[in-house]
Amino acid sequence: CGAILEDRTYPLLPFVDDVKVALDVGANCGAMAVHLVRHYPGVTVHAFEPGAEARSYLERNTADLPSVVVHPFGLAAADATATLYLDAVDIGQASVLPPTGGGHQTEQVEI
Repeated sequence: CGAILEDRTYPLLPFVDDVKVALDVGANCGAMAVHLVRHYPGVTVHAFEPGAEARSYLERNTADLPSVVVHPFGLAAADATATLYLDAVDIGQASVLPPTGGGHQTEQVEI
């Protein structure tokens, strides 16, 4: 998250200056949403995060940013319930794609 907040992951493009709506799909802890709000005054960020733990960080990190709208589900071509595979160390590594090897915790999420 630090690299995002320090503008190293997503450098600002000088020709993009009038952003009104942004989608943060798989918003995780909300670093990208904070980054967008900080650099684009007037933007509304729709942050989609189906994972409960990551979403709790997202909600806390954006609580003082009324222009961030948190959506408690993921995006896909059709509505579904999916298994989210959780990484034991990094909440940013959760995925609906089954990991190699076993022993991962899971949660059911809305997509």
